[in-house]
Amino acid sequence: MPRFAFERWAVVSVAAGFVFVWALYVAAIPPFEGQDEIWHVIYAQTLAHRELPVQQLERPSGEMFVMKEGTQPPLYYALVAPAFVGTDVETLRQSAVHNPHGSVGGPGVVDNRNLFAHPPSGAPIDRRMWIARGVSALFGLGTVLMTYLSARRVSLPAALPAAALVAFMPGFLFVSALVTNDVAVAFFGGLGLYTALRAAEGGLTARAQLGSGFVVGLAALTKVSGLLTAPLLLAALALRRESSRRTWGDASARIVFPAILVTGWWYARNLSLYGDLTGLRRHLGRDDLWGEIPTASEVISDLGGLARSFIGLFGWFSVPMHDPVYVGYWIVLAIGLAGLARWRGERRGLLLCLGWALMILGALVASRLIFRSFHGRLLYPALPGLAVLWGVGLMALTPNPVRRPVVVAAIGGFALAAAAVAPLYLWPAYAAPSPGSICSSASTDRRVGGPIELVAARVERSELAPGDILDVDLCWRANEPPGAIWSVFVQAVDPNGRILGQHDGFPGGGPDATLWWRAGSLHTDRHRLRIALDAPAPTVAELRVGFYDKATGRRLLDVDPSGADTIALDDLRVAPTPGPTDPRGDGSRRFDDGISVIGVDLPIVSSRVEGTVWLTTDRPIARNHTISIQLVGQGGLAAQDDRLPRGGLYPTTAWRAGDVVPHSFALAPSPVAPGRSRLLLILYDLPDETRILADGTDHLVLAELCSADDALRLCPPEH
Repeated sequence: MPRFAFERWAVVSVAAGFVFVWALYVAAIPPFEGQDEIWHVIYAQTLAHRELPVQQLERPSGEMFVMKEGTQPPLYYALVAPAFVGTDVETLRQSAVHNPHGSVGGPGVVDNRNLFAHPPSGAPIDRRMWIARGVSALFGLGTVLMTYLSARRVSLPAALPAAALVAFMPGFLFVSALVTNDVAVAFFGGLGLYTALRAAEGGLTARAQLGSGFVVGLAALTKVSGLLTAPLLLAALALRRESSRRTWGDASARIVFPAILVTGWWYARNLSLYGDLTGLRRHLGRDDLWGEIPTASEVISDLGGLARSFIGLFGWFSVPMHDPVYVGYWIVLAIGLAGLARWRGERRGLLLCLGWALMILGALVASRLIFRSFHGRLLYPALPGLAVLWGVGLMALTPNPVRRPVVVAAIGGFALAAAAVAPLYLWPAYAAPSPGSICSSASTDRRVGGPIELVAARVERSELAPGDILDVDLCWRANEPPGAIWSVFVQAVDPNGRILGQHDGFPGGGPDATLWWRAGSLHTDRHRLRIALDAPAPTVAELRVGFYDKATGRRLLDVDPSGADTIALDDLRVAPTPGPTDPRGDGSRRFDDGISVIGVDLPIVSSRVEGTVWLTTDRPIARNHTISIQLVGQGGLAAQDDRLPRGGLYPTTAWRAGDVVPHSFALAPSPVAPGRSRLLLILYDLPDETRILADGTDHLVLAELCSADDALRLCPPEH
């Protein structure tokens, strides 16, 4: 196939592939499930009402349906505003409810990755979102085109792979599938780079210079970072061999004046309303922009997130790809950039691309001194320049005979990888689960009068250790439409009321809000909770579930047949951990029901007797014993400490054969008569105080203590 025909076919394929994969992304991403998209939509709504936004200083905490992007330049929003004519914030509230458990900046979470839940039958805003996101697609497609044209000015063979890299970068496709000005400023970044390459190569006519000024103005009217296209163009003019100080000054004036004409009014408005050109203080809600400067280690620790989000980190920074995917992209990018060392062509274009990328990167690093985090999407204005550098390097490494197959492989490989993101990562993150096997075994025996009932449950296991993760599967049935937004809690609570592990969230892992449940509908729900590392093992815990209103803390009543606000699902056993054993503790000191003493830890301070006795059993125990530690001296009982094992945390009915159970005690005896005293261990049952026998006696001797000078210490062995 002739080169021109092949290139035309390939360009059309890249563009068509971009549109196809873009449609997959839009279909998979519910409204507002991209960073800041809800606030970009509210901005566009404001313009649709023929008003300019005013960013308020006071914003309700936790309220999502408010203006938060009002200081952004308006060009992009003006273009998408027609899609939202006739809508208002109430339309948005009918289209989605805020998930207060949704993850923001938590790429490690496995559920509640959605910041909003949406009606299962569709929302009033859905069609309008497609139209608005279509405007973003045009900017995304324009960015691909600008990359292709820019690369052609540096190296013809590099044009197709550079365009494919941009078209099928998962993160860029994601941004192109959202309502956001990030994709628009990426387009103007590409257009500015293309114009700069033209200027450096052959110069610009006076009319073209004026046109370039309008490009700068439009870029700056899209996002503040668009202002950087001005120094890019001025640098390109300076790189011309024919450039002189006078011609450079004249050209600069022709660029700067139209830019000010296009965008100056907006920045003057910001200065008037907020006291600074960008409105950044009002946007951040603080007067001191430099009051939260991060340390160098904090900036370095953020670089990993920056690199991942540049490739593609979806949702609200909460839906990552698998680590090998990122590694694969980094390797491919590194290979292409390393190939620049073999490039032997004109370097002015490469210098402009590199300078543009470094300019955007430098601006982002500088902004990190003000903002609390990095976002890879903020590098996308430089993506065309980076793609040109990569394409040039890749072709420099590729021998002429195999360049065409390499280009085809690059286009196909990037396209397949990008298309796989939707089914592998986006759809699973936002799709509400259909009633599964847990609901197929649902019973109606537990029906109560409340609006929601639990009809089936499955607990992964009942024995755990501190730090373990427990999966709990639930099936809920709506006896009537709840008509409210309820959150589910699953918690493990020990006998003292301490919560050892808890998981809260919207049902269905986040997307299945109760507001839209219908009478008789079944809903699958999975929760994963981690037992605290400092859980006082061994202990028992009750696994409880229920519903509550996250905003008020009020619980839903009548979820249990007794009318309680929780359901007791299961008894958990947090397994004991082996502890130190007294050298004398060989298990020979034992009670008749199988409990034996294997160790005593007895540090004595002054007149107090504090310690731990280590117990074990060789069989299950049917009754719940009370442990009594008694100090008996020459004058009789001097002190006593009676309590359930581990203060009630681990009753003997929960013990299993082989358990090692530490039981702590503390005695503060009145002055003990000089001589020997015995420290006794007694087991008894309430309410009749029946004692458990031990080799015919009702106690075991733990130690003998000697009293002298009002202090107790272990007696020396008798000879």
